[in-house]
Amino acid sequence: MKRSGILVVLAVVVAAAVACSSASSGRSASSVPPPPRRGGEVVVGTYGEVDGFNPLKNQWSGPAYQIARSVLDPLVVMDRNNHWQPYLAKSITPNADFTVWTFELRPGITFHNGEALDAAALALFLEAATTSPLSAQGFPEKPVVATTGPLTVSMTFTQPWSAMPAALASQPGYVIAPAQIRSGDTTHPIGTGPFVFADWVPDSHFRATRNDHYWRTDAAGDQLPYLDAIEFRPIPDKTSRLNGLKTGDLDIASDETVDSASVDQLVSSGLTVNQDVDIVGVSMLLMNLDRPPLNDLRVRQAIVSAIDREALRNAVAGSSFEIADQPYGEASKWHTAVDYPAYDPDRARALVAAVEAETGPISINVLSGASGGPAMQYLQQELGAVGIELHVQEAELARFVQQFVGGDYDTVYLGGFFGAPDPDGSYPFITSKGAAPETFIKLNFARYRNPVVDEALQQQRRTDDETARQASWSTIWNAFATDLPYAFLYHDNVAWVTQSKIHGLENPTTPEGIALPTINTWTPFYTNVYVAP
Repeated sequence: MKRSGILVVLAVVVAAAVACSSASSGRSASSVPPPPRRGGEVVVGTYGEVDGFNPLKNQWSGPAYQIARSVLDPLVVMDRNNHWQPYLAKSITPNADFTVWTFELRPGITFHNGEALDAAALALFLEAATTSPLSAQGFPEKPVVATTGPLTVSMTFTQPWSAMPAALASQPGYVIAPAQIRSGDTTHPIGTGPFVFADWVPDSHFRATRNDHYWRTDAAGDQLPYLDAIEFRPIPDKTSRLNGLKTGDLDIASDETVDSASVDQLVSSGLTVNQDVDIVGVSMLLMNLDRPPLNDLRVRQAIVSAIDREALRNAVAGSSFEIADQPYGEASKWHTAVDYPAYDPDRARALVAAVEAETGPISINVLSGASGGPAMQYLQQELGAVGIELHVQEAELARFVQQFVGGDYDTVYLGGFFGAPDPDGSYPFITSKGAAPETFIKLNFARYRNPVVDEALQQQRRTDDETARQASWSTIWNAFATDLPYAFLYHDNVAWVTQSKIHGLENPTTPEGIALPTINTWTPFYTNVYVAP
């Protein structure tokens, strides 16, 4: 399912130049934008509907991030070097062993309902985020949260966590007002963001209007945002979204799995294409190791050996996509050499025959989104040719998320999984704790348990030395190549497309001026967007 990676779905982290470094910048017929203009509205086309906007309760998919960014602000963002930077927070500082983190807030920020974003409000939010059955899964333990001043809060862990702030660039770091925390409301978000919630009609639209008291200004000191209003419409079909841009019904839309030829066509039609993305991820089959026959390594080996990744990539995506054998592409600093099984259908048939002799024919169900049809047809043929019967269970986004989070699958076809700017964002999906029987929401979706991987995960959290952390992640990627909880296919390409009259989406920065990728943790910033034909 394109862009349904559960970095996106729950984003407790929570995927060459497209894999995890900022990719190419916007392309259009004209590259010199007019000066900013105040006023106007834009309509954004997203690839699906969501179940709500409470980061403590709802299962956020990509569209949830895209909408939430309009009304909520994250404590942290990831910069162009894949390092975390404070955003809503003014500073975040660790102690010497990374067990205590101190947050300092910016003065004078208020929520849309008038409540102050002060230490008490942040402490209440962090306490809720680390105890909620959903968002707490992104934390290795329950930290001690304490206010240490009017605008300062500390979090104390018993174990080191050198990359902790990166977890707050995703769902657990989108701060909501104390009133929403206490009410538990999921449909009326109250944040500090550039727009204020107006109304939401599921399967129709989400609308928000300009926050006249927003805390950010532009380079000239003028109040942001520029727009009067923003509207989001769920449009699952990519072709319909792009046609909406061409007809003028939409101003901005996401374009998942876009190849170089498609980019050229979009630009030639007068649209602006932006591929400056920090998270892309990988398309793959995720296998449930608690489910027979996938609990048999030979079956997983057969599946991987049966798939001609290059032919599949060419058939369903395009030749410009990089073949994957691990979560990060070759251009990433997190990439390493692995001994991943090659395409070998004869080996696959022999493995299948050995398993069938013991337990009978191999039949597997695969959960897929509506956009996974072409890949599913290809995989059915490839696996069928070696004796594995593949049954496709297609689901729309909301049901897909529910079924996936509930663990009701043999294997799942995913796009955009892994690939977080800092791989520590994938910790909840890899640690054995994430598959433990006592864990309420099991984010280790593959139910993959490996003590070597668990130790490497802990090692990389004890240091902020990048070389040492790379070595730990190399150990993990090589374990993947041996144990095969995932059948990697290809690294995704993602673009955001706008009408030529839309400006200000590109080159966002932190309040301190640090450059950020245009698409930052699955969504752009709308703060500086303006309409100028």
